[in-house]
Amino acid sequence: MKEIVQNSIHIAVVQYNVAWHDVKGNLSKIGLLIEKLNSEVDLIILPEMFATGFTLSPELINIEEQIAVLNWMQDFAEKYHAAIVGSHPFYEDKKYYNRLLFMTPDLEINYYNKRHLFSIGDENKKYIRGIERKVIQWKGWNIMPQVCYDLRFPIWSRNNLNYDLLIYCSNWPEIRIKAWEILLKARAIENQCFVIGANRIGTDGQNIRYSGNSQVVSPLGEIIGNIGNEENIILVELHKNELEQLRKSFPVLDDMDTFELK
Repeated sequence: MKEIVQNSIHIAVVQYNVAWHDVKGNLSKIGLLIEKLNSEVDLIILPEMFATGFTLSPELINIEEQIAVLNWMQDFAEKYHAAIVGSHPFYEDKKYYNRLLFMTPDLEINYYNKRHLFSIGDENKKYIRGIERKVIQWKGWNIMPQVCYDLRFPIWSRNNLNYDLLIYCSNWPEIRIKAWEILLKARAIENQCFVIGANRIGTDGQNIRYSGNSQVVSPLGEIIGNIGNEENIILVELHKNELEQLRKSFPVLDDMDTFELK
């Protein structure tokens, strides 16, 4: 399929109460929410571990459920003619990854393995960390996907790869929601890009509370789309020419430091 280059991109950010280890139930809920969309979108963004909740028992998610998630993403991408992105516990080569999946309607799948595992909560004892930053091209937009805790580490997201949009699929707890708000804005301003944080609500199986606050942030740090603590969808239209004009008039990225990641 020949890529269509667009100045504007229409995005849906889906926020909901993720049922604990209930793959079938969560996929059904997402479907019901997306069916309420009354406009076409190019990209649908889901939270971290959108079908299970932030689990430290990935061995309880069987291979059949992993396949079911992939098939579901394929079906939805085809049905809505949109790319769909979110993370899921993924088993490969006898190892588990917190893997963000980016599925396009022509069934091309890209992925990113979460780099910064939440060691405070023992995520690093269950999953293997990612080693590669990814920039995915979709509709002429350069998109960098990351996952939750990655938000706290600005070098990993530094925009020396010429991306336009930075995405965080997250399960960010209510107790640290102020940091979420501040860091999303910081990543947008320092990288001169649009930033989207997709979070969840509710209480998970580890009794951790989430208050949502999914949001879309402009390159100037302004919130242009937000959901409070409710099941809902943010619909936004982003314009690439606005980003290009800002970078041309105020080219701070030209003065960034060089660095080597290890």
